[in-house]
Amino acid sequence: MPLELFSISKLDLIDGGKVVAAIDAEIQSLSKDCIDRPLDDGDRVLTLKIRLTPRVDIKAGQRECTEVNVAFDLDNKIPTRKSAEYEMAVRSTGTMVFNPASPSDLRQEPLFVEPIDPEAEKLRAANQRKREAELALERQQKNV
Repeated sequence: MPLELFSISKLDLIDGGKVVAAIDAEIQSLSKDCIDRPLDDGDRVLTLKIRLTPRVDIKAGQRECTEVNVAFDLDNKIPTRKSAEYEMAVRSTGTMVFNPASPSDLRQEPLFVEPIDPEAEKLRAANQRKREAELALERQQKNV
């Protein structure tokens, strides 16, 4: 195959189009973030950096650059994802505790206190782990 004159329009001819495919994937990632968080008006930015490094074999007496190595760097920036703030107490050991019934108010007392049935608690915990495993499997299958 004859040599091609490089231009950005010929990027799809390099390495089976891997660079173009990577750019397309990054653009899709940014657009999905816009769909996921439409009220976050921060810019989603994709930067393509093209690096050229001269190849000069000084040991062979070469003094002119006749070849370069070219690399393509992709960098995307999306607005930071922020959660709500949760109030926690700090212990002298460095551990922290929170109120699961009211994560935003550490001192909130529960309205009703039900006695804990150990068997029911074990069953609840097992069901929770099963739900979390199922959700993790679904997320993993979606990402494949």
